[in-house]
Amino acid sequence: MNNHTKYLLAFQKLGIGYQTLQKLLTHFTNIEELWRASESQLRTTAVSQEFIEKFMRRCHTIRPDQLLDDVQIPGIQIISVVDSRYPVLLRETHSPPLVLFVRGSIDSLFTKCLTVVGTRKPTSYGRSATHALIRPIAQDGVTIVSGLAYGIDTEAHEAALAAGGQTIAVLGSGVDMVYPRQNEELAERILARRGALISEYPPGTEPQKHFFPQRNRIMAGLSPATVIIEAGKKSGALITARLALDENREVFAVPGPITSDASIGPNTLLSQGATVVRYAQDLHQSLGLDIYGAVQKNDQIRAGSPTEEKLLALLTEPRHVDELVAISHLSASVVNATLSVLEMKGRIRHLGGMHYVRN
Repeated sequence: MNNHTKYLLAFQKLGIGYQTLQKLLTHFTNIEELWRASESQLRTTAVSQEFIEKFMRRCHTIRPDQLLDDVQIPGIQIISVVDSRYPVLLRETHSPPLVLFVRGSIDSLFTKCLTVVGTRKPTSYGRSATHALIRPIAQDGVTIVSGLAYGIDTEAHEAALAAGGQTIAVLGSGVDMVYPRQNEELAERILARRGALISEYPPGTEPQKHFFPQRNRIMAGLSPATVIIEAGKKSGALITARLALDENREVFAVPGPITSDASIGPNTLLSQGATVVRYAQDLHQSLGLDIYGAVQKNDQIRAGSPTEEKLLALLTEPRHVDELVAISHLSASVVNATLSVLEMKGRIRHLGGMHYVRN
């Protein structure tokens, strides 16, 4: 950790963004000199008098050394925007956090990522679509980024884990303050699978309503593409989509029934030029993958294979994925991949909670 980190923490606490900081630094030798600047020195820059007064009033209440000491907690890593460990795609955005806090694997931040967001109140169609699309992607090595919220976010994380893949949760709180509390067990499974929990908010920060729209720019910034699966007219998922578009990232949307309020968001995005996604292979070009082809390369799960027929025979009644693994004597990765293929073919459906049944 370099000496810049404590000052970047201080500027972040003041709410000073990356672009403003960059402009200010053109007038000073380094970030420490900027932090210690006098009012007269700041007047030589292009910032407003209001900004100067606010900065001078509040900077005296912050001690960078103490700030750094307070956030150095075992198990939580701190990476700044000038750190080589900072996610490359996120740094390229207009407003990257000056400092990120990470629980889990920093390596996961340097994998190929796909952001998946949607409503907190998904329909059975939305849940099924999430698993059908995301499992093959995660199985092919793509890390799934979402926000650990109820609904589509949770389903996206679960789909990635069920496929044996990695997933990253971006929080609107400190990384030690998982929200919603009911997803603490999910967060632990994310960490166990070498995924990560990340946030721009220091450890101990409780979730606040305005933090969630703010964190959406991180979700959009980590990935080259974002998928919207069910979202209402004023859904936070649409904020993420707009932020992704602002960064020239590709936005995919899953079409839905015109009679469903949950489909208003993605259907609107599609009418405005978003790319339609109906199958996992629709995503492969944007991510540089041949996902469907990779799935088919496994002899055990090719079309019409004995493995498919074996699972279909077991799905005459709803069954959980773990139960299917136990009674089929197949590996979890083969069962998950085969279920994804069967679901894309329309031969089975996801009932939620990782339960499946034959159509």
